[in-house]
Amino acid sequence: MDTPIGFAGMFYLGVDDFDAVHDRIAARAQIVKDNETDHTGQRMFYFQDPDGYIVGINDKKTPPSAPRRSAA
Repeated sequence: MDTPIGFAGMFYLGVDDFDAVHDRIAARAQIVKDNETDHTGQRMFYFQDPDGYIVGINDKKTPPSAPRRSAA
């Protein structure tokens, strides 16, 4: 592999079966940041593709809505 290009932006894929996708990718690619849960409860992990790009995978859990502001 040539030298990875480094950071070039963010790319995420939302998946229905997070655990199955995680296991399949972990068996074939370098996991960069494993299995974290953000403040909305959405799970994600990051892996490096063969060209050096970092790709994020997240579950398709819909984050909770932000509270609506009332008119002043």
